[in-house]
Amino acid sequence: MPRLRSLQGRLMPGIRACVRALRSLQGRLLLGVLACMAAILVMGGVVIHRVIGEHLQEEFNALLRDRFAFYAALAKVGGNGIASFQMAGPEYDRIFVADSPDMVRMWFAHSGKFIHKSPPSLPMAASPGQGPTPDAVTLADVTLPDGRHTRVARKVISRFPDNKTSVPPVRLLLSVGRDLESVNSTMVRVRSFLVKTGLSLTGVALLVVFLIIRRGVRPVKSLSGQIERMPLSDARERFALPGAPSELQPVVSRLNALMDRVGVAIEHERQFASNAAHELRNPLAAIRSRVEVALSRTRSVEEYEETLDSILESQTGMQRVVDHLLLLARLESGHQFTEFAREGVSLPKLLRKAWRPCFEKAEEKRLKIAWRVDDPGRDIITAVALLEIVVR
Repeated sequence: MPRLRSLQGRLMPGIRACVRALRSLQGRLLLGVLACMAAILVMGGVVIHRVIGEHLQEEFNALLRDRFAFYAALAKVGGNGIASFQMAGPEYDRIFVADSPDMVRMWFAHSGKFIHKSPPSLPMAASPGQGPTPDAVTLADVTLPDGRHTRVARKVISRFPDNKTSVPPVRLLLSVGRDLESVNSTMVRVRSFLVKTGLSLTGVALLVVFLIIRRGVRPVKSLSGQIERMPLSDARERFALPGAPSELQPVVSRLNALMDRVGVAIEHERQFASNAAHELRNPLAAIRSRVEVALSRTRSVEEYEETLDSILESQTGMQRVVDHLLLLARLESGHQFTEFAREGVSLPKLLRKAWRPCFEKAEEKRLKIAWRVDDPGRDIITAVALLEIVVR
């Protein structure tokens, strides 16, 4: 058990790495290409194997028919009705030796009796004595008692005794067979060659495809590295992929446009924070000063009410400032489009109204303000809410 756990501990990191590699873009492309190549090679191998097999079968059948025609030409019937192959003794011994690939037998077609003087190289088990007698050459696969697979050509032939046409011809059933071992062994070698060639081609092609894919996904890895290293707090950085494929150029452009928008949003956020701090400082200081003055000594109810009224007024002004700042932030970010009603307003009155929240703070610091505003004699037609924000 400890050894098994140790082996498992060593194998698991490798398995996880393989799984991560297969989930990557490069791994998926390699797996897809490998599957396509395997399918193409298997289909091609099957087609080639079938074509070669059919070609070998046709050649084998043609050879078997030729051998049948050869033995049919040698078959003779004597005047005594004895059938045999007419050939010289040395030729007979040379063709019908024990290890000869030709297997020949001959029967009388009408009785099915075996002609003992024919070469007994084809076992009797291969003689289809009970079947129909074919008048044309037929081919059939036969399994011999010793397990060998053979193909046999059969046909009924007619021979006149001593070439005398005055007597009825003798019908002979001739069977010529050949062992299929040569064809089968050739097909085994063909399958082995196809498998080895397919594996070799798959390995070479996979290496070439791997190099091509690795070079092709290099810009994607570069872009992924840039995205990973991109600081979130600095929107000034931009993506660059010189020499990248045309498919990635729109991606880089969109990412840079997104970074531009992020930079604008960050800048708006900073401006909003600065403006909010600046705008809220004075109202908050005014509220605090009034509370401190009210708490400095005991006062009457009327004085406390007056102080609370002034605090409420300051809070109302502060709420208006916050609403204006939020409105400006939304307008600048482009998330809100609002049509503001225009109305008439007096510029001197607007200036004094905007100064009112700062009056007490300026008085504490002994600051004095002198207004020198040219009164146009008529109101200004504008969006009063926005102009008030600008004046503040």
